[in-house]
Amino acid sequence: MDMEHDFPHISNILFCKADGSYSDIFLKNGKKLKISKNLKKISEFLPDQVFFRCYHSFIINKIEITGFDILSRKLLIGGKFTIPVSKNIFKTFDCKICDFNKCKIINRL
Repeated sequence: MDMEHDFPHISNILFCKADGSYSDIFLKNGKKLKISKNLKKISEFLPDQVFFRCYHSFIINKIEITGFDILSRKLLIGGKFTIPVSKNIFKTFDCKICDFNKCKIINRL
């Protein structure tokens, strides 16, 4: 896959998930693409202003955050996908969550 020409438009991406040396790209239309690039390569292609590596195996579209469970350190993406947030990222993440999107925060202490 040619990242410049064949990669889906960033506005269509909910999140990317690592699968070894491959990655799954989950799209807003419900489709999933498997590409032969690891998340490091994908993260170099995606703009930091929109995408965020919240866990070693996930890159999320910040705009698509629809919920945040503080106790379990998980995000709700697109209203239906639950994505973990690593402990190290979580330490600064709670303060930044409102910068990403207006979302529902549950289990707040």
